[in-house]
Amino acid sequence: MDSACKLDEYDGRPVTKLSSAKVTAPGPKQVFRRRGYADVIGLADEQPPEEGRPLPP
Repeated sequence: MDSACKLDEYDGRPVTKLSSAKVTAPGPKQVFRRRGYADVIGLADEQPPEEGRPLPP
C-alpha cells in the first residue's frame, strides 16, 4: 500500500493535516476495493464506489 497512517481524529473531532502541497479530507478513512481497479480511499462514512467493497479495519 502506498500511503501512510495519519492522525484523523482527536477527542472525537475530525482533524486535518495542514500542508500547502497536500489536500486531505478530515476524519476516519476507509479503503474500498474493486476487482481489476486500484483501491480507493474515502471517508469511513462514504458509500463504496460501484461494485466496490470496504476492506476490514
